[in-house]
Amino acid sequence: MSQTTDTATTEKLGRDFNVHLGTVALNALAGGILFAGVPLVAATLTQSPQEISIISAAIQLPALLGILVGLIVDRTDRRRLRLVAMGARVGLVFGMVAVILTGNLTLWALAGLMLLYALGGVFIASANGAMVPQVAPRSQLAAANSRIQGAMFIFEDIIGAPIAALLVLVGASWIFGVPGLLGVLAVVVLWWGLRGRSFRAPQEEAPADEPTPPVVAGALRDIREGLRFILQHRVLRPIFTMALAANFASAAYMAVFVLWMVGPQAPVGVPAEIFPLYITIMAVGAVAATLTTSRILKVIDEFPLMMAGFWVMPVLLIIQVIWPTPWVMVGTMLLLGYSLTVGNVIFMTLAQKLVPGRMLGRFNGTAQTATSGLAPAGALLGGFVAEVYGFTILHLAVAGVLAAALTYPLLVVRQHHVDALEIQE
Repeated sequence: MSQTTDTATTEKLGRDFNVHLGTVALNALAGGILFAGVPLVAATLTQSPQEISIISAAIQLPALLGILVGLIVDRTDRRRLRLVAMGARVGLVFGMVAVILTGNLTLWALAGLMLLYALGGVFIASANGAMVPQVAPRSQLAAANSRIQGAMFIFEDIIGAPIAALLVLVGASWIFGVPGLLGVLAVVVLWWGLRGRSFRAPQEEAPADEPTPPVVAGALRDIREGLRFILQHRVLRPIFTMALAANFASAAYMAVFVLWMVGPQAPVGVPAEIFPLYITIMAVGAVAATLTTSRILKVIDEFPLMMAGFWVMPVLLIIQVIWPTPWVMVGTMLLLGYSLTVGNVIFMTLAQKLVPGRMLGRFNGTAQTATSGLAPAGALLGGFVAEVYGFTILHLAVAGVLAAALTYPLLVVRQHHVDALEIQE
């Protein structure tokens, strides 16, 4: 396990990081309202699990472009790219307000909005992750990632989800109008707070006698380089394989989660206005994880702690099947939020330690593609299985796929492999 140095204890997360964190929080609040509110709006249009799963599939589909997005992130000023994507999302949600007010709201309109909104999110998320080493000291990356994860869960789920529940009661147009206003504020904060600085990726200098390749050839070369780096990496390859299968299964579970929870015919059967509070409960566990992960890492190595966090999910899904009651869901969602966040915080920190800075955009884009590449298919399959075979079969199948996916990295990766491959920049 790496030791904390005196430098690590004295370096601070300064103003640039706080601006970055503020814009992440505002985007998370806007997204939290949308992602909690849209399924409830969709549930007023249909009660079919297969039709509801279309919304989840639309949200996941843009992640397939993650590799290309990562390439753009590595060739563009990351701050400027975020500003463009954030501005585009503001236009989208205000456009949906107009659709609702003119009486043209349909399930397909919701799916189209979330598809485009999620596409902007792929650009923003990839640029966000790549910027962290540019706004935070290397010795404080774990702390920086913990704060970012904590802010995302606090604003997206603890604050955003309950606001969504209130806005649904007021009217569907508010579900989109409020995120639009928050998006405008986020654009202003990022534009003003980090003005006057370049956030381009550090570039590897080519030999003087090597000709500059054409744009397309250079782009393909960079994509191949990023993929080769991951596929040949002793630690990243098995983790990415795990993520691909695990997120396929998780998407199947989450696609119809609202129908598992809400309504008199649902297995759990809570009122619609209570549903967002379960997302909030999960976020409370997540925030607790961001506050304690750094301390746990002082006694447990990074890789085994990450895997332990991820292994909790299949166990909790089986518990939900055995006891599908509101109070059991409270406990399992709290533990899910805590354990998955521990795993995700460590995963991001490992990536920033194992991947060269010039490749972080491509890595983050590839990570989104790998972790969500099969998620649209998983969401649609989850809707089909739930409608044809029922929620119990779906939960058990998801738990089985998760267990199989998590076994692979446990068999081939050890902490000393992580330590030996850390990049020194």
